[in-house]
Amino acid sequence: THCISSAASDVYKRQLTDGGDLHLGAGKFPEYEGTPGDSGRGQLLQAVARAYYNSSNLLLNDLDNMAELITRVIFDDEVFAAVDASNTFARLKRVKTYVGLPRLNTSRTTNMSYMFSSNFQVTTMDVSKFDTRQATNMAGMFASNYQLQELDVSNFITDKVTAANVMLLSTQSLKFIDFKKATFAAMTSSAQMIANAGVEVLNLPVFDPQNNAASVLYDSRNLRQLTLGPRAQQGKFYNATNPPKNETYTGKWQIVGEGTITNPLGEKFNTCLLYTSDAADDMQCV
Repeated sequence: THCISSAASDVYKRQLTDGGDLHLGAGKFPEYEGTPGDSGRGQLLQAVARAYYNSSNLLLNDLDNMAELITRVIFDDEVFAAVDASNTFARLKRVKTYVGLPRLNTSRTTNMSYMFSSNFQVTTMDVSKFDTRQATNMAGMFASNYQLQELDVSNFITDKVTAANVMLLSTQSLKFIDFKKATFAAMTSSAQMIANAGVEVLNLPVFDPQNNAASVLYDSRNLRQLTLGPRAQQGKFYNATNPPKNETYTGKWQIVGEGTITNPLGEKFNTCLLYTSDAADDMQCV
């Protein structure tokens, strides 16, 4: 395969082939140094474009053209994410697959905001091995990943995260989200965290935000099953959309109780009572 852009340094190695494969070799991402006008442009995208065009003065059109050429990101060896990894893989709009993503070491990363935002065509992303114990900012981390269907966040530790607003905004193809270990106990910014999303089954068994998690589920109209723990009750969870009322559903929620997900036996209630109920259980749209 003909190499059309390559760069190597003491930081990390990268190579883009004419087949659209962006290879990342051993090393570490440089620390993000923002300059006026580059917010959200994508750290990796800019680095590759600078090498490709042999210029540091890039227009947005240059970055858009560059993004058209990258369809896969392949981790050939362990790469350490920066402490500030915001926008690292943002705007890779034609990338369909991340190969070897578990080789990305995030153990020192505190800022994961918009890290994978606007990856419009990616369908799966293996973040199951991500070390998120130092993370404080996850705002917009996966925002606008419209085609994303599989995302395992069950091992995310979020005790230090203060911002998770628009974290999963517009992930319209993602049906199942399991924040099994994620407390978000320090979170103070949560607006539209899972808004305008396609989630149908949402697990938040230890969800414990510091303040009212206003608009977390704003306009996410497909939610059918919700698991909340006791600390997520009493007004901490807002903007769940009313269940549908049609031939299949009654427009109410029902606690599973002694029943099963397919045959819940607990109390039935309207969406507004999600915010005053003391019950901690699975809830099912009925």
